[in-house]
Amino acid sequence: MSKLSSSATIIAKRVALSLACVGLVACSGLKLAYDNLPTLSYWWLDDYFDISQPQSAPLKTGLADLHQWHITTELPQITPLLGEIAEQLSQPITAQQVCAWGVATEPHVYAVTDAAAVMAAPLLTRLSPKQLAHFDAAVKDKNDEWRDDWLNAKPEKLSERRLERTVDNLERFYGDLSNEQTETIAAALARQPFNFNDGWQRRLRNQGAFRSWLVAHSRSQGTASDSDTAAQNAATVASLQALWRVSITWPDDYRARLCQQIADFHDLMTPAQRTKAQAVMAGYQSDFQALADAGAAVSQ
Repeated sequence: MSKLSSSATIIAKRVALSLACVGLVACSGLKLAYDNLPTLSYWWLDDYFDISQPQSAPLKTGLADLHQWHITTELPQITPLLGEIAEQLSQPITAQQVCAWGVATEPHVYAVTDAAAVMAAPLLTRLSPKQLAHFDAAVKDKNDEWRDDWLNAKPEKLSERRLERTVDNLERFYGDLSNEQTETIAAALARQPFNFNDGWQRRLRNQGAFRSWLVAHSRSQGTASDSDTAAQNAATVASLQALWRVSITWPDDYRARLCQQIADFHDLMTPAQRTKAQAVMAGYQSDFQALADAGAAVSQ
C-alpha cells in the first residue's frame, strides 16, 4: 500500500480541521469536498497507518458520525460568521479585523479537533508495531520532501514558490491580479521573509510529540488494557485533544504578522476585486447553509 507523504500534524489538520473548513483559504468545490470528507479522511489515515480489516468498519463509522455531528452542530454556527466576514470585504480591512475573524472561528476549529480526538483515540491506541513503523516511514518520506523543497532550496527558488502560493490563494478570492499587484506582493514578501528553519523545528516538535503520545498510549505495548476505566479513557482522549490543539496553534507574533499581511493585500485590491471576494465568501456561506439544512432534514 502506498504511503502518504505527510506529517503527524496533518492528521489533526486533515481529519479534523478540514471538517471545519472555515479558514481564509478558498476551498475548491467546497460542497463536493465537504460531502466526501469521511472518505478522504479514511484514505489519509489508511495511507498513514495501513488500516487493518477489523479497524476499517469502526473507523468508517466514526468518521461518518463525526461528519454528521459537524453538519448538525457546527455548520449552523459557522454560516453566520462567514456572512459577517463577507459583509466586511467590500471595504478596506484592518489587521485587527482579520485577527478577530480568527478569534471567532477558533472555538469551532478546536471543537472539531476535540471531537476528532474522541473518535480517533480508540484507533490510535491500538496500533500494531507494524502500523507504527508504517507511520514512521510515511513521516520520513514527507520530511525528506519538505526538506528538499524548503530547507535545501536556493533563496531565489524559495521566494518564487512563496510568491506563487500567495498569488494562487489571493486569486481564488479576488480573481486575476495585475502585474503591478503581483510585484507589490513580491516586494512585501521579501520584506518579511519566512524562517523555514523555525517552521522545520516546529514540524519536528509536533511530530515528536505525537509519536511519543502514540507510544505512551499504545495498548499493543502493554501500557494499558481493555479494562481501562472510563476516567483513564477520558484522560487519554484529553491528552490527545491538548496535543492537537498545540499542533494547530501558531505563535502570537506569527498570527499578528499574518493578519497584517492579509489586510495589506486586501487593500491592494480594486473595488471590483473586493466585490468578487465578497461574492466568493457569500458563496461559501450559501454552500454551508445548504449543507446544514440538508443535514438537519436528515436528522429529523
